[in-house]
Amino acid sequence: MIEDVYQRNLHHKTHNSGWLRAAVLGANDGLVATASLMIGIATAAPKASLTVTGVAAIAAGAMSMAVGEYISVQSQSDIEESDRRMEIEHLAADPEGEEAELAQIYVERGLSPELAKEVARVMHEKDPLEAHLRDELGQFEHTKARPVQAALASAISYPSAESCRSSALYSGTSRTNPWES
Repeated sequence: MIEDVYQRNLHHKTHNSGWLRAAVLGANDGLVATASLMIGIATAAPKASLTVTGVAAIAAGAMSMAVGEYISVQSQSDIEESDRRMEIEHLAADPEGEEAELAQIYVERGLSPELAKEVARVMHEKDPLEAHLRDELGQFEHTKARPVQAALASAISYPSAESCRSSALYSGTSRTNPWES
């Protein structure tokens, strides 16, 4: 029975939120930035090669988005790790106080004080750091910041979205510059 619940929970979207956010941002940026550059080039110099300009813009944009996404998500990861180290220090300095803090968290979530104390005691016996990361700080393995994953999603989605737009732009025309009449 519980296995059925676990299987249903695999479909939650939270597990994909990090890379999906990066992919949407990369795709949006790919569409807007490259289209804007190509329109500007076509307006300023109608004889310029829009294809070369577009390819250069896609490559530069994908690299820029990937690096920016990596730095952004790495910052989030650094904060998570800093909080983890701080919690290790807190647990070493005052394990009883930390257990009481955990019990209070459970009371605020609706458990009776007696049950909250019992749950906190059991959590501290099993893995106090995991309990505090999860219940105090909201850190879960499946929502952990993953900078490389976010950078790759952004780098892939940027040119993917732009290639769809470019395909539509160039389809059905034999002109080099689709804005020429």
